Amino acid sequence: MRQIYLDYNASTPIAAAVQEAILPFLAEHYGNPSSGHALGRASQEALEDARGRVAALLRADCDELVFTSGGTEANNLAIFGVLNRFAPRDAHFIISAFEHAAGQSVCSRRPAPRLPRHGRRRQHLADGIDPEKIEAAICQTG
Repeated sequence: MRQIYLDYNASTPIAAAVQEAILPFLAEHYGNPSSGHALGRASQEALEDARGRVAALLRADCDELVFTSGGTEANNLAIFGVLNRFAPRDAHFIISAFEHAAGQSVCSRRPAPRLPRHGRRRQHLADGIDPEKIEAAICQTG
């Protein structure tokens, strides 16, 4: 029986060309790109080359791209980055029951529960996405 994998949101197989390109960095050139030694410099050069290629594909500047280790880190960067940069100190953060667990979980490592420690109020819309409830929650913030 042939297995069919339907959870590509969680993990996906990588293309053969990607596997071939990354294999040397898993086996031989595994230096920390933040280190000043030869292996680190080689990894940094490869990382910046990859950043340039992705930027070109997206028609973006290299300094606009941030690579993260996964979804949880990306969520933290997005949530706290936007709040800290653009939201007033007494900002009200609204999150729905449909958000990914990495964003809404009660686990203290995740961003939404940590918001009060950063001076932010959090409102959890537990019963889904109802436009009237979202509007009411937004109006409460003013």
